[in-house]
Amino acid sequence: MKKFLLLTIVAISGMLNAQNDPKGKLSTQEKADKLTAKMKTELALTAEQESQVRSANLEFVTKNESLTKENKVERKNNRKEHRSKLNSILTKEQQEKAKSLMKENHKKRRENRK
Repeated sequence: MKKFLLLTIVAISGMLNAQNDPKGKLSTQEKADKLTAKMKTELALTAEQESQVRSANLEFVTKNESLTKENKVERKNNRKEHRSKLNSILTKEQQEKAKSLMKENHKKRRENRK
């Protein structure tokens, strides 16, 4: 009886946590728009660049969501392809700024893991 009660409590708490999970709330389009908006402000994109970046981001997010987490090689290739597309859209100054922002974000994520 105790085991049954314990299993029931664990199952219920797991279901409650799954319902409160903030991940996955944004649609593919919303994720791409959020990424584009951030890039627009940080990199001072022109209107033409913004539309090109938005379509590249949408393609990236769509493809990335279809890949499983276990498929790290494909996800890495998708990131490289995305960066390559962005570099073809951005100016040299914007590319340098984007690279420095990526390094900062990478450093922050590593610090948060500790």
